Amino acid sequence: EADNVQHIEFCQTCRRLYSNGAISLAVASLSSQCPSLRKVALSICGLFLESLQMQKSSSLKDWRERPQLEMLMSSIQRGLSVRRSIRIKKLQGSSGGAALRYDGDVTSKLNVPMVPAFSAVFLAKALLILSRPADD
Repeated sequence: EADNVQHIEFCQTCRRLYSNGAISLAVASLSSQCPSLRKVALSICGLFLESLQMQKSSSLKDWRERPQLEMLMSSIQRGLSVRRSIRIKKLQGSSGGAALRYDGDVTSKLNVPMVPAFSAVFLAKALLILSRPADD
């Protein structure tokens, strides 16, 4: 029972964060030059996607835009995964097929790829519009 209450509170908290624009800010932060900020933003996006996919979030009657949000956040996740795998292949190709050496800078760039600023702002604005479609 306690787990059930925590899951519902987690989903409600995520919905409040989304309604206040915090998730949009996290998505926009995926274009930051700072790898640490991108890492935090990616963690926030991952937790938000997890909350969208929970059974408890589908039971929230006032969160009608949840399926569209889940689709958008899943697309962002897939896009980042594809971008990461492309970068890894490029690095492997440039090293002549040798195994990649992981120093701190290369590892952080591979683990948290940077989204182009235009795309990140577009996606963040789309999230804001989904939260308040009637606002201009």
